[in-house]
Amino acid sequence: MSLHPNITHAWIEWVIEDGEHKTELVIETNLETRPDASGFDEAAFNSMVEAAVASFANSGHERVRVIPAR
Repeated sequence: MSLHPNITHAWIEWVIEDGEHKTELVIETNLETRPDASGFDEAAFNSMVEAAVASFANSGHERVRVIPAR
């Protein structure tokens, strides 16, 4: 299943914060992730995040983390 052309991988992780378990959608991408970088494309970045969130809508995740592809 292809979520978006710029998503290389996406998954849900459990995170323990202040003694509570939370779920986090992690998006790995080949897009520039730093807003202050010259290659950052806000529209493409937002489109990618929206596609991933929509695909994982039933996961119950509480937040999203975007990381650069390795």
